[in-house]
Amino acid sequence: MLIKILISSVVAIMAFFHGSSKSGVQVAQAIDRFATYAELARVYREGIDYSIETAGRGSKALVLAIHGGRIEWMSADLARAIAGTDLNLYIFEGMKPADNWELHVTSENFDEPRALAMAADAWWGISVHGFANANVSVVCVGGGNTDLASEVARHLRKVAVDRRPFEVHYPCAIFAGKRPTNIVNRPREGGVQLELSTRLRSDLESEPLLLLEMAGA
Repeated sequence: MLIKILISSVVAIMAFFHGSSKSGVQVAQAIDRFATYAELARVYREGIDYSIETAGRGSKALVLAIHGGRIEWMSADLARAIAGTDLNLYIFEGMKPADNWELHVTSENFDEPRALAMAADAWWGISVHGFANANVSVVCVGGGNTDLASEVARHLRKVAVDRRPFEVHYPCAIFAGKRPTNIVNRPREGGVQLELSTRLRSDLESEPLLLLEMAGA
């Protein structure tokens, strides 16, 4: 039942995505400055350079956006919409005037204590990320819970498209998200990782009503 609730939440907010098995998405990536949150916290200050938002709602599912704000913009917005008022939520947002990529700690190394505690207390996780590709509107579905990831992708592919088509890539070749140390896989049953291209996030930003409609569906 809880798996169905998690899937329904994802589908509700992302119902406009259209299935596709195409491959060949090109990705621009950078090297992290910090290997761990502890290293980052020695240089940057919470409340000044970044913020952390948590919401414990008694759910067994945790929604995360660990690269929110100005790091991978729109990822936090989507995470909040998916979580709604029912699912537990963790968000790390970059607030610097510039160079927010320096606040990026990869999912496999993300060890901020509050995130680790919430993940350890959860049964399932779902994390929202962004990747650099302005040419293709695509969401790439990965994560360590392959049964749940497959189910999420299957539901997304069945959704009728009313506005414009989007591609759903599963399995996600470029961001598999399967390693146990990935923050989304730290819950007991692992989780699902959603990677949204720049173009798709731009579409979301330009259509806030669509985001709200899908969140409240």
